[in-house]
Amino acid sequence: MLSLLHIAESGLRRAALALSMILICLLVAVCFWQVFSRFVLVRPTPWSEGVARGAMLWFVFLSLPAAFHMGAMVTLDLYRRLPAAVQPVFIVLSGAASCAVLTLAVWYGLKMIGIVRYQTLAGLGISIAWSYAAVPVGCALALPTVILRTIDFLLGDSPTDDVEAHV
Repeated sequence: MLSLLHIAESGLRRAALALSMILICLLVAVCFWQVFSRFVLVRPTPWSEGVARGAMLWFVFLSLPAAFHMGAMVTLDLYRRLPAAVQPVFIVLSGAASCAVLTLAVWYGLKMIGIVRYQTLAGLGISIAWSYAAVPVGCALALPTVILRTIDFLLGDSPTDDVEAHV
């Protein structure tokens, strides 16, 4: 059963990371266009700032599952400095705290979407809620990763320091 959960989590994490990489490329292209149109063409485009902001929010929050999986979050790396007897307690507390923060971000992110749903992005005419949706979606996708990573630590399946092994 645990291996099926790992397969599902891995698929979600990889898909989110792939989409995140596409979005960072979009962000770079839109920012380049924004500077080019403003300073070379002297005709700024009204849509580029909204697209850039949305792409940045989405790529950051869609990268969360991969960051947690690789142990790139500060608290998950501190366990190595603790005595071996204390490490499991720290890992459980760290995983629980991470899950609590992610759950709060999902909850309040959804509430925020409801609050801003009638505001529109300047130059685009679409709801700003589409940008804010990155917070609950990214945090919800990170929750299974944190839970499975914590279980793996407790079962003795400690990840290596090789980043490629985690992605």
